[in-house]
Amino acid sequence: MRWINLLDIGLEGRGWHGNDTAHPYDRLPAKAKSQVEQVVWDLACHSSGMSARFVTDSSRLELRWKLRFPLRDMLHMAKVAETGFDLYVQRGEGQDLIGACGATNQSDTQASLAANLSRESRHYLVHLPLYNGPEYVHLGIDDDATLEPIPPRTADRHPPIVFYGTSITQGGFASRPGMNYPSILSRRLNWPILNLGFAGQGRMDAPMANFLSELPARAFVIDPVPNLYDPDEAVRRTAPFIQTLRRTHPTTPIILMESVIRTLSHHWPHWQRQVTVANAGFRQSYEQLRQGDANLHYVEGIRLIGDDGERTVDGTHPTDWGFAQIADVLLPLLRATPA
Repeated sequence: MRWINLLDIGLEGRGWHGNDTAHPYDRLPAKAKSQVEQVVWDLACHSSGMSARFVTDSSRLELRWKLRFPLRDMLHMAKVAETGFDLYVQRGEGQDLIGACGATNQSDTQASLAANLSRESRHYLVHLPLYNGPEYVHLGIDDDATLEPIPPRTADRHPPIVFYGTSITQGGFASRPGMNYPSILSRRLNWPILNLGFAGQGRMDAPMANFLSELPARAFVIDPVPNLYDPDEAVRRTAPFIQTLRRTHPTTPIILMESVIRTLSHHWPHWQRQVTVANAGFRQSYEQLRQGDANLHYVEGIRLIGDDGERTVDGTHPTDWGFAQIADVLLPLLRATPA
């Protein structure tokens, strides 16, 4: 086989790259390490939302990669989603999933994404791991095959849709990398995204508002409420966070998403207060901010995955069914944003 560094093909899903980042698969710039908590920095080293596109006539596609971090002990998360890749191929106006692979430990791994394909040129898309980051990734093709990179779309012509939020935004607990809702929307809209979801840490901290403000964006989707463990934080943090974004993006569409309805909130007073009160505070802040701001939008939590837990793995985190429903809710709002 012939092996090609994925970085030589080109990555989408990076808001900062080159000399701005400490590692090519980081989701935040190097300067963020001194400004955010260590847990946020560690999560920023995960490659959620990154992807590569290319054309090849190879009869097989393989990957060799090494992970930067040990695997997490997450009962509900598939190893393919946490540590691996999935592969789509264009067919007509749509895309077919034709392969997926994952790692079972941190060491070097080689695995097949697709084999026994007819030798004809196809457009491919590969999504990177959601809850770990690769030290390196090499794509293997037939030695005599051709490969043409599809260059990442540039921010001046295709400003990305920027998603900021929690473990749900990052992709917990999708079955594979392409099934978190930002990636689903990227395929449906045929548009680049940035996934800045941080498991347990999407708390609208001031440094994160500053980093998001640096980014060109077609739209921002802000989904922090599940991580606001003190419900009053929704009131204290929302307005400053959005006002910071508005200083550099005065007319960019911003979509605020309530917390999903955790099923425990029906039966446990602690969660009832956290979900109900936090969502109410978030809504209150939105109502104040929307005065004179026609580009600020709002999505109620009940619309996202319902309120009975059937679209979740644990009463909170979506299954693929749940992620697809979240994408269904956001799709018309994002289609309406100027491209």
